[in-house]
Amino acid sequence: MNSSKKYFALQVGDLLEQINKLDVLIAMHKDAGHKIEVQQYESLKLKFVKELLTLLINSELNSAEPQTFPLVSRLMHHFYPGARNAKAQTAGYQALSSVLAPFFPAEFTHAAMAQEPEAVYNKD
Repeated sequence: MNSSKKYFALQVGDLLEQINKLDVLIAMHKDAGHKIEVQQYESLKLKFVKELLTLLINSELNSAEPQTFPLVSRLMHHFYPGARNAKAQTAGYQALSSVLAPFFPAEFTHAAMAQEPEAVYNKD
């Protein structure tokens, strides 16, 4: 494994470790009813998840075809399992959905966005 691949793997591993530690802290503070701490840790977790997804999407693995996209989808579902339904009623979400709808009419209807996608990760 060359040094750039090792560095990439270390970055991914570090971000996953940080996210897992935050999940533990979030659960602990939720159980204790500490709303402010939960919000702070969830915000930090979102920052790390965005960094992780950006790292995967921008990786050289996607130079010819989107090889990391199925992994990105699974990570999103793992870290935020209810995300597809949770924000469906916000004004920002509705505005973005309406911008996307003309290009992908069937996929971006409110009912379609509320459903989980079919998981097809290994086509081999």
